[in-house]
Amino acid sequence: IEQDDLGSGYSSLLRMDQVPCDRVKIDQALLRSTLNRPVRALVFIYHLTMLAHDCGVQVTVEGLDDDGLIEAAAILGADHGQGYAIAPPMPVQEVMSWNQAWSLPIDPERPRTALGALAGYLLWDRKLAMLTDSPDRAADFIKEPSLVHRYLDHPGKSDSNLSMILERTQIVALRGQKSLKYAQLRQELIEQLSATWLQERS
Repeated sequence: IEQDDLGSGYSSLLRMDQVPCDRVKIDQALLRSTLNRPVRALVFIYHLTMLAHDCGVQVTVEGLDDDGLIEAAAILGADHGQGYAIAPPMPVQEVMSWNQAWSLPIDPERPRTALGALAGYLLWDRKLAMLTDSPDRAADFIKEPSLVHRYLDHPGKSDSNLSMILERTQIVALRGQKSLKYAQLRQELIEQLSATWLQERS
């Protein structure tokens, strides 16, 4: 049993609790703000996915209309995806040939899109918050390459401005998330990744 359109209409969290189901589909309406507020859309995917998984339910994200959204949903833990970047609606007799021909190699550890890198950064930032009370562990964690670093390692993805903001953000992260400077640089990094993704889409 799959609950459709989680997050809109009658498909509420209450229904997910009341009706035993095997899967939920996160409504594409929650992703419509991605172009204007990508972080908000990614936060919805992350939290709804974690909630469903904690309830033992698999997650399909609807409305995946470009490779960046597919990659970000995978990095944030979604099990399945649906959208025009995967396939348009088609007659049943075409499904088997589409299935044999279509592929999109995704490595959640090495994002190829700026939106995937942004999803990875949001997870990195969340883990950093959990290490607030362990300064030594936080310092070791900050030294490790993040998914944004791995995104920039791909051929043709080098961006001196993004690299500079990332480096400054990591240095200031040692002060902790309550640092005003970290909050400012965090926002700059998010805005730069968002702008880069919009360029990739066009």
